[in-house]
Amino acid sequence: MERKEASVSPELEAHTTPYESPIIVLSVGPKDDNPVLFHVHKEKLTHIPFFKAAFRENAFAEGHQGEVNFEDGDPILFRRVVEFIYEGDYFPRQKLLPEASLSFEVPLRVKGIALDSKEEDYVPSLAVEMASGTYLATAETHQLFMMVSKLLCVADRYLIEDLVEMSFRKLKSFPIGTKELIALAEHIVRSIPETRFDIHKFLADQVYLHLPRLRNSPEFRSLLESETSNLGQGLIGLTMNTLLSGQGRYFEEVLKTNTKVVICITDVTVDECIEKYGSDDNFPVKFGAAVAGQVLISDGTVDSRNMMCAEYVLDGPTLAFPASSFKLLAEASFTAR
Repeated sequence: MERKEASVSPELEAHTTPYESPIIVLSVGPKDDNPVLFHVHKEKLTHIPFFKAAFRENAFAEGHQGEVNFEDGDPILFRRVVEFIYEGDYFPRQKLLPEASLSFEVPLRVKGIALDSKEEDYVPSLAVEMASGTYLATAETHQLFMMVSKLLCVADRYLIEDLVEMSFRKLKSFPIGTKELIALAEHIVRSIPETRFDIHKFLADQVYLHLPRLRNSPEFRSLLESETSNLGQGLIGLTMNTLLSGQGRYFEEVLKTNTKVVICITDVTVDECIEKYGSDDNFPVKFGAAVAGQVLISDGTVDSRNMMCAEYVLDGPTLAFPASSFKLLAEASFTAR
């Protein structure tokens, strides 16, 4: 007796999988320098706003040609992006331990600065030691941190929201020393809009924790002085929001009176002023001292000797400072992130 095959309902027959959709080529890297090609099913990309726009009629011509070019892209980062698109996660993955804590599939390792110190697994209780510089991330852990922080920026740029959330969650589990924080600050201030409040707040909290060491970091001072892409101004505003002893909150109130303020970007001492300008007996006011990140009240007016007058507090005594060590702050710099 001949066996009849069961008929397939139209609904079931119409239900296709993403793997039946056309292949889109993601070309990553300069066209004239052997870009890396990633072959991805179109259906897996259409849920991402950037690609959805690329495939829309009359949008990007390249989207209709079955190829999307990322000439300034990093193949290493895009490898993780494609991994996430297909698997919902990327290396290094996190797993939930029995005690409800998260652990990476590869250990995050740190090492104390003492000569007899050995590498050990990072635990959150070492965060303060990382900030104080008594522990440092190993080279391998630092590389993973850099990859995740850059991937966070890539995900934000191309509006891959789930990848933003995952990368941010992973980032918060890493050991963060001064080296990692400076790199993270540069990535976030350059690439992540302030509307990502949670990310900027995390960075601000880290700056608060690290501020004593950051004040003595030539790399961080260099970033503060940078004018490129408003990086310096962004970091100045960030530092302002994380100053110790409530100074930020005080000056936020001061600004409501339309009083202008400046932030110190390089330490100033009275002795250095005397050495450079001579005795302050030759000035109408005495020299003052300040540390990087400290905010003073001043309109930033500079005299012929490149000096400016400022006050530590509203209606306090007026002192003289070298203007080159300060930047005038706008009210927007004090807006809480």
